[in-house]
Amino acid sequence: MAKFQKGISGNPAGRPKGSGWRQQIRKRREWEKVKFARLQIGLEEIDKWHRERLELIEDYMLGRGEFPYDS
Repeated sequence: MAKFQKGISGNPAGRPKGSGWRQQIRKRREWEKVKFARLQIGLEEIDKWHRERLELIEDYMLGRGEFPYDS
């Protein structure tokens, strides 16, 4: 463990800067960004799937494409 030395400021050797609660806050903030990015990707996939399903239902209701009224 490093001892206090007169005239030398800053962190003792071997101790990371910003250790303690600030480092935990930074790690938590980074993890939240990762989680949010993953959530956004998932929601975009779900929205894409819903758009395709709605188009298919709309085609069926209006008799377009592969669902013509007069067979």
